[in-house]
Amino acid sequence: MKSPLTLRCYVRETEMLYDFEVLQALFTALTEQGYYLVAEEEFEPSFRVWWSTMCARPSRLDTLPAERQRLLLHLRQSGLSAQLRCELALYHTLREPHLVCRAYHGEHLFSFDIDFMPGGPTGTPLVLLSIEPEYLTAAHGEERARMHALWIAALKALYQHLHPIYGWVHDLDFDRPGFAWAMDIDPEHVEERTALDAVLRNDAAAGHLRFLSLANMLGPELVAHYGRERILMTPAWHLEPLEDGGVLLLPEPFSWDYVPVWNEAEQHLAIAPSESITVAHLAATLHSHGLLKHISVPRLEQATAKSCLFDILAVLLPQRYVTLKRHYQYREEDYTRLLLHLARVTSGEWEPEQVSTFFLADEALIEFECAGESFYWRFPLPQGCAGVAPGFLEHLRQFARSRLAGTFLPLRGKGHGLTYFYLSARAWRELEYMLPRLRSGWPSLSVLRSLFPRLSSTHWRQLREHVEAHTRAEEAEACETSAPGESHKRTDRPCRECATRHLERCRLVSEPLWNV
Repeated sequence: MKSPLTLRCYVRETEMLYDFEVLQALFTALTEQGYYLVAEEEFEPSFRVWWSTMCARPSRLDTLPAERQRLLLHLRQSGLSAQLRCELALYHTLREPHLVCRAYHGEHLFSFDIDFMPGGPTGTPLVLLSIEPEYLTAAHGEERARMHALWIAALKALYQHLHPIYGWVHDLDFDRPGFAWAMDIDPEHVEERTALDAVLRNDAAAGHLRFLSLANMLGPELVAHYGRERILMTPAWHLEPLEDGGVLLLPEPFSWDYVPVWNEAEQHLAIAPSESITVAHLAATLHSHGLLKHISVPRLEQATAKSCLFDILAVLLPQRYVTLKRHYQYREEDYTRLLLHLARVTSGEWEPEQVSTFFLADEALIEFECAGESFYWRFPLPQGCAGVAPGFLEHLRQFARSRLAGTFLPLRGKGHGLTYFYLSARAWRELEYMLPRLRSGWPSLSVLRSLFPRLSSTHWRQLREHVEAHTRAEEAEACETSAPGESHKRTDRPCRECATRHLERCRLVSEPLWNV
């Protein structure tokens, strides 16, 4: 299921979010657009009634139950629920930390949530406007263009009354650990996004953008820095000047397979996104560490054509991984074979001898010799659970940390529990940096030449011809797009794990590896 699209809107002062007149004016503007707003406690019951009523779209009120009649009357009249009015007054009087409400449109299947956060997690005043992506599509008989028009109108109302410094759309499906690297956030706590909000707000106040998102509210400071005329000439789907000198910029309308990479627009504005890494960079790095012995053009072409990180590494490192079965009931001999298989992928670094596995009442014991030392791995066996016992994996991690120069990198594999790739410590550190920036496609020919300087002239000619043919095919495909924002027809197969056809959206890339 697609994650919500959340506009993170940075206001100038905390007091603006406690200004009763400002909030009243914003709510009035939304009701004039046809919305009925409810408090957070009303979300569940109001949504059920609104959704079923709007889907049915009855022509006569007397055909509905009394509760639905009342809500539908409110929806058609627009306004604020009595409970939201009460909570708004308490929020203003008691200066509560946040106010959450939901807006339902009275004529269209369109809804969004607003969260006013004067202090933010650590003092950054912001407003969140979250929408389910489904509302921006042609689902349920609605017109896609109309849904986008409603979204844009809501964004403009938010900007008109709050005059933010900057606003951008946070899409959890693209929440790469690379964000954490860029902002110096502990990758294990990237979901808190505390420092990120502060950094982006301060950057925007100083007139600096780090990236473009699906929707961008550019305040006067940003417009002044980049130049109003220059921004309005950006190659984008929707550009609209705003009343205080700001600009609303949407590179493209939402589509289910969109990818937040707008190179032409970012180059036009001279925005320097994070360094982009391709599969060719990955192959060159693995080769430099001796993990990929020979660079062959067919293997490089095959890996670059993949849309899943697991598939890419399986092509580049076919002898370096072990897959653990998720639904298999491991027996004593299976654990013995598994340990020996894991040892083999270390290429001689770990050579266990006299390996034996014994199942006791509710636990397992694995014994082996290595470098003249005896090892005993004792761990519980969860009753009725298939797959490898967690205790075995913990022993493996501890052994690698204390006895091996490398590490086992766990990746999810479709239909399996985990797949472990063994990498040297230096290769692992470089991979940690590269994976969040991994992009599909090929780098320029000059970059390819620098990555593989020892390719023979014959192999280089083959690679150059393949890249040039790929570039021509992409250009022809782009010309076949029939409408803005519509996805191209693609023949490559989806990612094994997340059913996407884009490497940029592969969960194995977008999710932190250390969360496995």
